[in-house]
Amino acid sequence: MIIYTIIAGITLLLLAIASMMFGVKFSRANKWAKLFSLYLFSLFSVEIIGKILWFNGENNLSLLHGFCYVEWLILTLFFLANQKEKSDLWFILSGSLFALFVMTFGSLFMYDFDTFNVVGFFGLKLYLMVLSLRELYLFYFERKQLSKLIHFGLILSAIVSMVVFSFGNLLSSIAANDQVYLWLFNASAFWMSLILYMSEIRFNASWKVQN
Repeated sequence: MIIYTIIAGITLLLLAIASMMFGVKFSRANKWAKLFSLYLFSLFSVEIIGKILWFNGENNLSLLHGFCYVEWLILTLFFLANQKEKSDLWFILSGSLFALFVMTFGSLFMYDFDTFNVVGFFGLKLYLMVLSLRELYLFYFERKQLSKLIHFGLILSAIVSMVVFSFGNLLSSIAANDQVYLWLFNASAFWMSLILYMSEIRFNASWKVQN
């Protein structure tokens, strides 16, 4: 239990720092930075509630199940905020509709709300990973986009989450001692993602430019 408490504490601390760093600049941020700030604050809130439920022995999977839709909405708007061409808009919208279909299908026909929506989560993270890879391509080869470190962080988080949580409902069958290494691996990747998000603010001034 001590190791889980330490992992949870570090996660919440880094999330709080990242949220505050974006929040401090919130009023001067452009649209995409405001949306990403909103994403971090919502993620921080869900983490706090989820940890409270978990430490009190209550099921927090319904919270995670529902947050997938919040994450889908906010990050879809985030990706749309910096697009100028119709082809880019249609690419993101078509991908978002596919992810929403997979998530909804999982919720309605495969998993109860108090269990983990494995198929929907996988579809969501795949969608986010593809869009972030596309943003990096545009950044490096066409110089169209404003950021790169945020997308590296989203890709890292998405890949590790897909690996760990694709078998989310089977985790309960794994011995507690073995789960420690799995959660530490997942948490370490998430911490690195948060560090990349914070580094975007530190090293890239373009996110502060008003639209």
